[in-house]
Amino acid sequence: MAGTPPLMRAFLAALPPAGEVADLGCGAGRDLALLVEQGMRCVGYDLSPRLAELARVRSGAPVLVADVRSLELPDQSLDGVLAVASLLHLELDEIVGVLARIARWLRPGGVFLSTMKEGGASALDGEGRRFNLVTAAAWEAMLGNAGLHVVGTVGSQADPGVSSSGHSWIAALARRPAQA
Repeated sequence: MAGTPPLMRAFLAALPPAGEVADLGCGAGRDLALLVEQGMRCVGYDLSPRLAELARVRSGAPVLVADVRSLELPDQSLDGVLAVASLLHLELDEIVGVLARIARWLRPGGVFLSTMKEGGASALDGEGRRFNLVTAAAWEAMLGNAGLHVVGTVGSQADPGVSSSGHSWIAALARRPAQA
C-alpha cells in the first residue's frame, strides 16, 4: 500500500474484513483493483462500456455499465462507497440526489470516500464533459445534508492521479452514523 493516499488508507481501515464496497465511476479500475487486493468484495460501476471492461480486467471484480444518477442499490447493503473524481461530472442537483442514495445504501457506520475538484464554478471541457468545482466547506455541507458525518478531509492536494491538469482536489471521508 506504499504510495496510497492517507484518506484511502483511512477508508480501507474503516472497512470490515471482506467488506462490501461499491466504486461509483470506477473508470479503468485503479482504485477498484486496490480494494480487491485488500480483500474487499467490490462491484464497480461506470458509464463507459470501454472503461468498465478495462476495470473488469484490471481488478477481477464485477463491473457494471451504469449511470450513477439512476443507479438503485438495496438500502443498508454496503460497508463502503468510493467516488473518486466521478461525481464532479454531474449537475449539482444530481449530486445531491446521489449523495442521499449513498447515505441510504451504507450500513450504519459505513464509510464514503469522495474526491472533487476544488473551486467554485461549473464548466464544460473541450470534450463536453461537465466539471462542478466545489469548495471544501460546500462539499462538507453537501455531505452533511445527505446525512453523512465528515470524519476527515484533505483540501488543496495534488491531482489524485486522474489527469495532469494541475487542479487542486478535495478528498473527504464521511461516515453514516451508527444507529442507536
